[in-house]
Amino acid sequence: MTALTLAIVFLSAAAFVWTQVLKQEDAPVGGIEIDRELRPGCDCPREVANLSFVLERAQPLTATVIDDDGAPVRVLLDGALRAGGRETLTWDGTDDAGRPAPNGDYRLELDLSAPDRTLEIPSDVALER
Repeated sequence: MTALTLAIVFLSAAAFVWTQVLKQEDAPVGGIEIDRELRPGCDCPREVANLSFVLERAQPLTATVIDDDGAPVRVLLDGALRAGGRETLTWDGTDDAGRPAPNGDYRLELDLSAPDRTLEIPSDVALER
């Protein structure tokens, strides 16, 4: 019983130290600027949505527009090697087949290789036709 208690205390301390180390890491993505509205066919600045962010370092990146349920709608980048720095992607309100996506709220999901993680950008793009 003593050994079990010591193991639990040791593992808890190790988990605490690891979370503190992770908090000290630089964010892999920052400087997020997402157009909040998309109105395809309006012949106005909102005809496409600009999705902009800063990558901390060069790496392969997959960027996907997802719907409110988290389902993929349009893959904007698929494992493309991107340099570190500002990236700006555009979305025209269509799905992968080129069909118009329905009205609703959409988000950008980034699948990073370094570190190996997937981030969902919390800023919504409201699509209205």
